[in-house]
Amino acid sequence: MTKFGALTVVGILTSIAPAAVAVDTSHVDVVPAAFTVAADAPNDAQPATPPSRKTESDLIERAFKGEPITLKFDPQSCQTHDFGTVSCDVTYDARYDRKTNQWTVSGPQRSDHAIATYTSANADPKPGYVAIWGMVVTFDNSGNLMHLGEKVGSVQLK
Repeated sequence: MTKFGALTVVGILTSIAPAAVAVDTSHVDVVPAAFTVAADAPNDAQPATPPSRKTESDLIERAFKGEPITLKFDPQSCQTHDFGTVSCDVTYDARYDRKTNQWTVSGPQRSDHAIATYTSANADPKPGYVAIWGMVVTFDNSGNLMHLGEKVGSVQLK
């Protein structure tokens, strides 16, 4: 047990991110913002989620869990990049299957504008990565679609 002024810390378990903090709150008027503690909290209270960490409602997490998304490449991106059979300034529907690490994407082909659906499994199996007809791109929670580190379009939940 360690005393910090009026705050008594009963114990701390540490790793790269603290796993648990036990705090005696009986003599505390102000609780440090880094912890979520109530007066009747048990001695295994968990640290609050830091603002920089993503929550379950984020775009990349929801897409990774299989919610459908739409993708659209900016028209100017096609002037500087060759995206193969993918067209710019049109919407593609995509859905991730986490069990098989497959992205199924539907939309118009660049050559004849016919609607096609392809399934690709070559993206890294982690949030923020998507395979569009074999081409791997990334996206962030702000809806920025990125190719080789450059913004080339947008992503949103369908």
